[in-house]
Formats: sequence, structure tokens, C-alpha cells
Amino acid sequence: PQLKQAYIDHGKARLVYRDFPLDRLALAAAVIGHCVDPSRYFGFLEMLYRDQATWARSADPLAELKVRAQLAGLSESEVDACLANKPLIAAIQQRAQGGQQEYGIDSTPSFVVDGKKIAGEQSFENFAQAIDAALAKSR
Repeated sequence: PQLKQAYIDHGKARLVYRDFPLDRLALAAAVIGHCVDPSRYFGFLEMLYRDQATWARSADPLAELKVRAQLAGLSESEVDACLANKPLIAAIQQRAQGGQQEYGIDSTPSFVVDGKKIAGEQSFENFAQAIDAALAKSR
């Protein structure tokens, strides 16, 4: 929220979110995210990240993902159709591979600021330093 308020809301930086699923379950979550209404996409992702320890470690993580997808407005049949969408799955995998090749992304979360990878959870100050340096360079 601090980064959004300080940089994105003021047009100094933009957020480009790209999926980088590390396993089949993360891929299923990413695919479902692309099937929810676009206005609910980031809210859905926020819910998945917030509840990840619960749904990902449950006895049936896919069923738990489906419950969360239903909360985001998808029916069970829509989730099943989404999970069977081979072109969408391929596109997500291809974008992840592109991030890996272009920026060396190999873990989540990872961020790219001015073409440089920042891996792992970081403080606002670390991001601000990287963004400010990129902004100064572009002036």
C-alpha cells in the first residue's frame, strides 16, 4: 500500500503483475485468477496470498481453491472449464519462462525495477531506494 500511494498513484511507477507459478497448485491458482472478473482479480489474489497457509496445506487444496473462486464469483463448472483452458495455461507458463530468461526470476516474490531483479520480501525503504534511483536516472 505504501508503494502504491507513494509511486503508482502519482504516476511515478507502475505495477505490472506477472504470474510465476512454481508448482502445479500455484499454476492452478494463477489460472483461476485469470478467470475471475477483471475487477476482482487483485482482490482474489490478495485473498489467495492471505489464506495461502490454509488452502495450500489443506487435505484437498484444489477444492479449497474452488471455494475461494466461488467467493470471487465463479461457479464450479466455470472453475473446471478454466482449469482445462490449455491456451491460458500455456500463456502463463510462457510468461513465467520469459521472466526467468529475461530477468533471472527463480523465486517468488520477485520484482523488477529498472530492469534489475529484487528477490524476496523487501521493506518499503528498499523499494523506494531502487525506484528513486531509477527515476533519477531517467531525468
